[in-house]
Amino acid sequence: MKNRIGSKHKGLISSRERLGWIVLLLIVSSGYFFKPLYSESSALSERYRMTLEIILQTLKKNYVEQVDEEKLLLGAIRGMLAATGDPYTRFLDPEENADFSRSEGGALVGIGVEVTMCQNVPCVIAPIDGSPAARAGIQPGDRIIEIDGVSTEKKEFAEILNIMTGETGSVVKLKIARQDMMEPLEFSITRQIVEVDYCRGKILPGNIGYIRLSQFFGEETGTVETFKGWIQKFDEQKVKGVVLDLRNNSGGHLQMAVTLASLFLQPDQIVVRASGRDKERDDVFRARKLDTGLSPSIPLIVLINEGSASASEILAGALQDHKRAVLLGETSFGKGSVQNIFRPLPGNSAALVTTQRYYTPSNRSIHGVGLEPDIKVADWDPTPEDRFYAYKIRSSGLLERFVKANPGLDAATLKKFKQTLSKERLPLSDRAALALLRSQYPASPYPERDTDHQLNKAMEWIESR
Repeated sequence: MKNRIGSKHKGLISSRERLGWIVLLLIVSSGYFFKPLYSESSALSERYRMTLEIILQTLKKNYVEQVDEEKLLLGAIRGMLAATGDPYTRFLDPEENADFSRSEGGALVGIGVEVTMCQNVPCVIAPIDGSPAARAGIQPGDRIIEIDGVSTEKKEFAEILNIMTGETGSVVKLKIARQDMMEPLEFSITRQIVEVDYCRGKILPGNIGYIRLSQFFGEETGTVETFKGWIQKFDEQKVKGVVLDLRNNSGGHLQMAVTLASLFLQPDQIVVRASGRDKERDDVFRARKLDTGLSPSIPLIVLINEGSASASEILAGALQDHKRAVLLGETSFGKGSVQNIFRPLPGNSAALVTTQRYYTPSNRSIHGVGLEPDIKVADWDPTPEDRFYAYKIRSSGLLERFVKANPGLDAATLKKFKQTLSKERLPLSDRAALALLRSQYPASPYPERDTDHQLNKAMEWIESR
């Protein structure tokens, strides 16, 4: 599970619930909640239980200004989870919990971007397909260095979420540091309700199946059935090969990854191992026999990039280990942990807690390192010359003027852009020109090989079989 940016609501808990929060916090500190995770030193827990209560009362009576007891208690709870050092173990206030539930069902309020903390600032794992962030051109790996003019450096993640959230229709201004750009980029993004279409499929020219999965959510709204339907169609039509696109798929439900893996693997083959502190509760998830599946004779290639994380890596890692598919693209994100959500807590809040690490069928841990593709194809690996000319094209306003005059990206747009660069004597490489244009247009629901270098290479691989 990942951190999501959503909207802000007032009144987290009622005054009548504050006593409940105090009791909950004291129970947590004394070790009677989440029992598998607590220290059994009664002397230690008693000491800090008393210290917590004393500090709370001291602040209420002696702090220079009147304090908000609710804010202090929620801060203590967030701090307790943050003290694990795990960015995925965190507290969800009622509004965050509601956003999380909506996103699982296929709707999300906000700008639609998955983030984690890296280098003391929030970093983008992936924008969600069709979201305001995706349409604005936010990319995996972007570092958010300012939000509405406020620096994000060394701020607590809860504080960053508070700055990011807002009402539907309001605008948030982001300053982004991007690896291939010499200067920070600025974006103004309007928050809105994002209706997520998690799965799409198509038969591409040359009888090649293409299926895109943006996240491992939406079981209740038919994501699994849609995915199975496309696999069945590909199998019945005897396509030459299938491209499974997991780029910018930041994960989701583990069980959904196991179900989808069963469409490609033989029954009882291991999909993933999950191991936690209590070894007796370790799990081995295996492929199941389903009523449909892709014929083993049909080649399968999986597209991954640095925005492919968690459940994406579970599915791709299983297919790679069992040699059922070839991975093409860039090294994946490297999130090899499993979170359980503990809810409901008082005030309709919740807690996400990392309970296990997962391992691929060959017992690889990819946490922090990611999956290496069998065929490495960078979307854009800029040379110093490309960096210089890309900066010049952006800073001169040429790129902005071109995009405004050409609202859609296709092969004709790319050709026209190259002609414009040639006329202006800006010798940007073809790969760099394509990458620069793609950063300015929303991702197409059905990418074309002429404007998607990685997809083109995947189709070439299938055509060579």
